[in-house]
Amino acid sequence: MTDRMPGVEFLGWEKPAAEAVAERLLEIGRQDALALSRCAVVVPTKESGRRLRALLAERSDSKALLSPRVMLPGQLVEAGGDGVADEVAELAAWTAVLMDADAESFSRLFPVVPEAGREEWAVGLAARLMKVRRELADHECDCAAVREALQASFGGEDGLDMWVDDEAERWLDLEQLAERVDAMLRRWELQPSHEARAAMAGNACRREGVERLIVACVPELPFVLRRCLQGLAQACRVDIWVHAPAELAGWFDAFGVPLERWNTRDAGVPSSMIHVAAEERGMAAGCLRVMSAMPEAELQDVALGACDDRFVAALCTQFGDAGWPVYRPEGRALSASGWGLLMESLDRALDGGGRCEPFEALLRSPLVARAFGVRSLYGVCRLLDEVRRTRFPANAEDLSVALEAMGREGAEAGLAACLSAADYARKVGDWLARLGRDGSFAFAMLSLLDALSGAVLPHLPEYGMMEKLRRALETLRRLQTRRGVFAASRVALHVLRSWSRGVAAVERNREEFALDALGWMELAYSRERNVLVTGFHEGRVPDVEVEDAFLPDRLRRVLGWEDSRLRTARDAFLLASLLEPRRAVGCVHFFVARQDPERNPVQPSSLLLRCSDEELPARVRLLFETMEAVSRPRPFERGGWHLCAGQERMPDDGRNMEHISMLDASAISRWADESRPFSPSLLARFLRCPLRFWLRELFGIDPDKDYPDRKRAMEFNEYGTLVHGVLEDFVAEYPALRGGLDERGMARHILEMLDRRFAASYGERPLAPLMIQKRLAARSLESFSARHLKDLQAGWENVGREAEFLWTMEQGVHLKIRIDRIDRHADGRIRIIDYKTGKAMPCEDKHLEALKEDALIRFRHLLPMLPLVARERKGREELCRWKELQLPLYALAVMESGRYGCTRQPETCYYNLPRQRGGVTVEAWVPDESLMDSVRQWTRETALMIREGRCLYSAEDLGLSPYDDEIMNALAPDSLRAMLDLPQPAFPNLAD
Repeated sequence: MTDRMPGVEFLGWEKPAAEAVAERLLEIGRQDALALSRCAVVVPTKESGRRLRALLAERSDSKALLSPRVMLPGQLVEAGGDGVADEVAELAAWTAVLMDADAESFSRLFPVVPEAGREEWAVGLAARLMKVRRELADHECDCAAVREALQASFGGEDGLDMWVDDEAERWLDLEQLAERVDAMLRRWELQPSHEARAAMAGNACRREGVERLIVACVPELPFVLRRCLQGLAQACRVDIWVHAPAELAGWFDAFGVPLERWNTRDAGVPSSMIHVAAEERGMAAGCLRVMSAMPEAELQDVALGACDDRFVAALCTQFGDAGWPVYRPEGRALSASGWGLLMESLDRALDGGGRCEPFEALLRSPLVARAFGVRSLYGVCRLLDEVRRTRFPANAEDLSVALEAMGREGAEAGLAACLSAADYARKVGDWLARLGRDGSFAFAMLSLLDALSGAVLPHLPEYGMMEKLRRALETLRRLQTRRGVFAASRVALHVLRSWSRGVAAVERNREEFALDALGWMELAYSRERNVLVTGFHEGRVPDVEVEDAFLPDRLRRVLGWEDSRLRTARDAFLLASLLEPRRAVGCVHFFVARQDPERNPVQPSSLLLRCSDEELPARVRLLFETMEAVSRPRPFERGGWHLCAGQERMPDDGRNMEHISMLDASAISRWADESRPFSPSLLARFLRCPLRFWLRELFGIDPDKDYPDRKRAMEFNEYGTLVHGVLEDFVAEYPALRGGLDERGMARHILEMLDRRFAASYGERPLAPLMIQKRLAARSLESFSARHLKDLQAGWENVGREAEFLWTMEQGVHLKIRIDRIDRHADGRIRIIDYKTGKAMPCEDKHLEALKEDALIRFRHLLPMLPLVARERKGREELCRWKELQLPLYALAVMESGRYGCTRQPETCYYNLPRQRGGVTVEAWVPDESLMDSVRQWTRETALMIREGRCLYSAEDLGLSPYDDEIMNALAPDSLRAMLDLPQPAFPNLAD
């Protein structure tokens, strides 16, 4: 080989790099129409190539341009095709060798080997060692050469002998492991990729159809590529174009790569172009402010840089809300897509030991649902929620049985939907079992891909990843047929997940006027005059990674490789390449934040501190000024969620209340139809907080509903339903006193009823928390049976259970009454009983709430039509509001309808069956006539407000007890009205 070297040409800084390269190529094409077709142009990134091709097509004088071949640096020595190990095969080989390796033989390389989770350890270490091996290959170096360099450079130095010996031993261990990996690949009839790359670099001159190779503004070239270019220079013309003026030729090496000298150059970034924000939303808002100040004509000439990928999601959200869609050209990582979530679910399911919880998460995967032909995944998820809420299947096998049982017992979704969901669960269970068998993982995953081939829409990112995933699975399939370590599905899955972290697919649905979020390396190829560089943070620019344990900077310098100083020099040159062409026309703005989205501190790029000594103090103050700490955003804030509410108002008729049309312009109360009945529980919900009542009715936001992450026990209302059902059965069995009744026999019978109902709902193998709740219920029910026998012996007889009827209190006010239990005494008295399984409380305290001074003023001002109730308590009078109307309404309904022979006001009482220790207690109450009149008026006025769709006051507006509402307190920690854009109620001066 002669000493012929590639030629270096400097393009100057008069134009951005992309324009300078495009115009130089077009000039070549004008001189010889066929010359470009015989050229190959090497660009730094895929996006750079796309932009260069678009610019050539736009600037070409000819309609039919014979374009050059545009390629990436790695394609010069790309070693693919049959017989060469791909990344999955190499990762698999490293993993197999590490799992079989004797830890004692390689104690210097990995002194600690975990006993549990060895496959995860092996795959993680395999990925790191592959990276080291690839970097060695890029520099045409091997482990023996590293050992020799260590001993030659540091051997004999005071204090370093032991370190050199330890390092040499580590590299010897790594060399032996690498030899085993190569041997294993050859047994698999595959050539190691580093050997194939070396062969390609040595035979680069054999490329056909290329007469001229142009390396266009590529700021870094590994040694193997330099040797390849030297080889190509012997057979064809090789030019290296550098985006810099010729007078700076001494700042680059023979291949146009920036030298360390760039670290001494002033970056020349004006302070007026640096914008510092506290967090990601402030940074995005700053970008939008800069854009809003631009003339309209310049908005089409803006490039958006995203140097820190942690901030891209916030940019997409903020810009999208402002009408600027953002597109990510580099694509979406496979591990962060639906495929990544599916593999995570599979890992948990395979490791779950047949438990229901991880299997249920797998059923919720959109990809699995599509593959198995589920038409409505939403419907399946609703059924799974219902099963988890009511049945608690302990393992995956019980889930389909529970779904079928729920359908046959009259589930709201219907029998057909439940049977379909059960069939889906059974099919997925069979597929998971096949996937978990030794040697079958890749086959089962490929069958899923085949089922999805016509089910995943082309515009989805998952579609673009399917072909890459299929190739990886085909490699695993071939390896699994050889048995060995890869017969185990967990090992194959961990290899696939590790591989997926470095794979991305381009999203296909780019909007026409979207802004491309360009990475730092792509920005050099942006032709736009105005550039907004976001996330300009240390560690991203300069791109200085944490030192590798195998290849620290000190060793890199000994080997003559690029180290952190050369990477910093590269980024300093790229910064100059971005800035200099835009100093006369255009501008470059830099945006930095003080915290990342996880609220970890971040630092601005050290390149921004490269300014004159006079400017440095002000620059430091600008970049590091004290800012108020920002708390971590809540989940709905990160996603850009907001509630849109209508603002159309109803005419004021003097009732001093807002209409529900302020929340939704088309809203109509369901009770506008006068024939629609109310219920005492509905009235109580309204009186507790009218605004939250309407949010539940109009938008389905239920403040009283629990949304647990994991369901393992009965909710409060489910426990009450279970106990109520047993009580109804028991009282129906023993409505009156008869011969042969004894306390022990009745207690045994009520517990048998509990066993039957509990088993029907939760199966024969319930979880431990359910068994504890069952024992609590048994204790209360046993006490109840003794109390019930005493009631019967005292002359009471049950005449009504779950008594339900419609009662018209007056014109237009219809109430749906449902009473737990009605008893009649031998002397004609009637008693209304309501079972309570919660905290025991006197009836009067359950129904009335004393108002403090502030609440009195608010209540009288906002709801003057509701008269307050005076009562004496602890020697002083207090004014109360009705918070519950249940028992008095029951008494009025039974008395005025004349049911059960009632001719006078019945007694009302609570039967308290607390879950804690203690027997059943009875709280009786007979409200006087004035209280009953007040109940009528409150019922009438409350029903009228609901019917008219009025009253948007919250409990806080009325000065009532704080509302325990996790959802709304998280959404609106300061003011629920402010979140809904409702005006604050006007009050008289409370201080007066």
